[in-house]
Amino acid sequence: MADSTSSAPSNLSSASAVSSAGADEETDWPSQITSSIVGYIDQVRDKTTKPALMASRAVVFGLLILMFIPVALVLLLVGMLRLVEIGFRALYEGPFDWSGDHAVWSSYLTWGLLLFLGGVFLFRKRKVAA
Repeated sequence: MADSTSSAPSNLSSASAVSSAGADEETDWPSQITSSIVGYIDQVRDKTTKPALMASRAVVFGLLILMFIPVALVLLLVGMLRLVEIGFRALYEGPFDWSGDHAVWSSYLTWGLLLFLGGVFLFRKRKVAA
């Protein structure tokens, strides 16, 4: 008799577990519907909003890069001009013993000639319309 009473509660507990799991699945339909709706909305968003967002980011970052390139080139040119001026100062204070003012116009003249020759080279490489 002890065996039948001990087995009966285990049978009842497993039966109640099955019925409660089935009840949870049946009563959980609002969350299932909500998750499926959210899934469909995520799919639509991934196909519509995500490409538009990526395109707008590309445009914004591209414009930022296009704005910073000329500034970086000007700063690079100024730095190179200053570097050449420092080189001429060292040269003039060494063997020639001239004043520092010669270093400034010498660096301007050097860079002016280099940029002029670069412009002449590019001008000759252009395509002339017939």
